Amino acid sequence: MNTPEQNITALLQRWARATSEDRKEDILASHDEAAVIYDVLPPLSYNGTKDYRKSWEEWQPHFEIPSLFEMEDLQIHAGETHAFCHGFIRCGGKLPDGEIVEDFVRATFCLVRKGNDWQIVHQHISMPLNKE
Repeated sequence: MNTPEQNITALLQRWARATSEDRKEDILASHDEAAVIYDVLPPLSYNGTKDYRKSWEEWQPHFEIPSLFEMEDLQIHAGETHAFCHGFIRCGGKLPDGEIVEDFVRATFCLVRKGNDWQIVHQHISMPLNKE
């Protein structure tokens, strides 16, 4: 039997891989549909996965697939029913014109256990002002 930390690590690795591979149908598979999501681009705050998903075509860059999307320094603090995680994401990729873009963002996740599964109920991605 896996620990909550192992299950959450696997969940976040699936999320990162789906994002890198632009598998839109899988990116929000482990999010509660009422999840509150904060992201780096306006409008910055989304109430539910439906609103967040609708915004993707408006602002998401079209990187060569797979794009760069790697979690670093992930820390998980889990109890029996609730967990929070924080770390960094190195993201970016190659644009159609050949330009390479790379960013470094902070990430925080809050999860709730529902039955045997964990679901993300809050996701907060932010960009530090000074990347160093």
